[in-house]
Amino acid sequence: MDSVKQVKSAGISVIMCTGDNLDTATAISKNAGIITQDEIAANPETCRMEGKTFRAIVGKLKKFPDPNDPKKEVEAVGN
Repeated sequence: MDSVKQVKSAGISVIMCTGDNLDTATAISKNAGIITQDEIAANPETCRMEGKTFRAIVGKLKKFPDPNDPKKEVEAVGN
C-alpha cells in the first residue's frame, strides 16, 4: 500500500489487471489503495470493468494470421 501511495504521489496512475471476479478485484484494489469508493462513484463506467468491456473500448478481438503458422489464425486486441 505504501508503494502505491508513493507512485500516485509522483503522478503515476496505478492500474490493476486481473482475471478475478469484478467484486473480488474491486475489494483487492481498494485494500491495496489503487482505487477508492469515491473514484468508483465518480467514474463508474471506466474505473473498473470486465474484460469484454475493455476489449470493446480498445478495438475488440480480431483474428490475424499466426506468424508461426500461416494456416492458422490468432486472436488479438484490434487496436
